[in-house]
Amino acid sequence: MNIKYRPDIDGLRAISVFAVVFYHADFIFFNKEIFSGGFIGVDIFFVISGYLITSLILKDIYNNNFSITNFYTRRIRRIIPVLFFVIISCIPVAYIFLLPSSLIDFLNSALSTLFFSSNLYFHHTGLIYGGPDSSLKPLLHTWSLSVEEQFYVIFPLILILFRKFLKNYILHLFIIFFFVSFISTQIISIKYPLHNFYFINVRIWELLAGSIIAYLNTNSIKYNNKLTDFFPYLGLTLILFSIFLLNDEMSLPSIYSMPAVIGTCLIIFFSNSDNFLTKILSLRVFVFFGLISYSLYLWHFPLFAFYNYIFFESNSFIVKILIIFLSILLSFLSFFFY
Repeated sequence: MNIKYRPDIDGLRAISVFAVVFYHADFIFFNKEIFSGGFIGVDIFFVISGYLITSLILKDIYNNNFSITNFYTRRIRRIIPVLFFVIISCIPVAYIFLLPSSLIDFLNSALSTLFFSSNLYFHHTGLIYGGPDSSLKPLLHTWSLSVEEQFYVIFPLILILFRKFLKNYILHLFIIFFFVSFISTQIISIKYPLHNFYFINVRIWELLAGSIIAYLNTNSIKYNNKLTDFFPYLGLTLILFSIFLLNDEMSLPSIYSMPAVIGTCLIIFFSNSDNFLTKILSLRVFVFFGLISYSLYLWHFPLFAFYNYIFFESNSFIVKILIIFLSILLSFLSFFFY
């Protein structure tokens, strides 16, 4: 069993990462934040990650060559080098410009990031994502990376057990855990919004949404007719509405996150080579930014955070554009050299 490369998914990654970058840039026009819901790009990443990881694991399992050691090795080689390089690059800047208390906080966050527990660290410190102090924390964005890695640690083991003992009910179990996680997310978002943002248990439903699509695709469960040709456009519409209409005053993830998650699933599941949107997402420019999206995600936030910390302001449009271009340049170099 082979998995065909999907350039349109890299195009979707490009949309996601720029949504996050523009959100952190905090572009204001006519006293309104334009990309107020750009943080939803992280939720889209979770769906894509769930889809790709589940597809890879199922492919190897079906081909009887899955190795948990090889799986973890590939993840480490994919994630650690660039992450380590970004952190090492940030240390001299932090040492020179941060006050002692902020420097200690930075070093603690760096250590927790390397052990993929920064989501737990930032929750422990009580830091509210999108709050007034969050733009001054250079590694705050790594919380999402920790959530993904925690998922990568436990999910292959669970999927192996499902395959061995409940192979005829894998899809059913995915769906059950999806709804359990989503319902708990909705409840916790009301009572414990800080816990609801950082912890993996309330993000699993987004990752499992991608897993469900991966299972359907790997088992050739597909629905194609004239109506489904419009579903990718509906998916993109839901994503764009989320990017421009959501805001960080909402308790998220919650029911408000669902449109973007559904939209991502619609694009991944119903896109095909003849679909115009698929062709657009597969353009080289989108694929390029999709390929460097991980590096771009890692670089952009520290650059914004250090600038805000050093110069005590974040409203210069020109500076924001320059920081984005610098992030892209560093991402390009990181992608090809690391």
